[in-house]
Amino acid sequence: MKTRRKNILCCGSQFCAGGIAYGGMEIAWRGYTHFSMLLLGGICFCILIRLSKTGLPFGGKCLAGGLIITVAELAAGCIVNLWLCLDVWDYSHEFGDLWGQICVRYTLLWCTLSAGVISGCQCLRIYTGRLMALPLWRRPVLSANRRRYSSQQAR
Repeated sequence: MKTRRKNILCCGSQFCAGGIAYGGMEIAWRGYTHFSMLLLGGICFCILIRLSKTGLPFGGKCLAGGLIITVAELAAGCIVNLWLCLDVWDYSHEFGDLWGQICVRYTLLWCTLSAGVISGCQCLRIYTGRLMALPLWRRPVLSANRRRYSSQQAR
């Protein structure tokens, strides 16, 4: 039961981090965002984290990540823009667009973004794996706190 609760908490925090990060990137890129993009960003971030753990080569992970994000964007666009008529984005003026919801330019951008996220996940996994291999008293964060605590006691 504790493991399930921990997994739910971990997935929830990843979802929130991905949604906030994507929302921030979209505000920096376009100057505004929509709450549906926060939801889509969280979902795609969770998928990219899972994808980074697969045995695919790095280029395959990036390509798969870009295509997954593109398909998710198409689904979200069909719901948000075409069905609900919220007009959050329109790629009809872009080369290779499909119903104005996805285009080649942003598919390539999603592949590049996937490369960054997957690289970050792999680096973080290596770093935390090295930390977890160390004894508790040798981990950098704890040893820094221990030095500060021992210097306060010496006074």
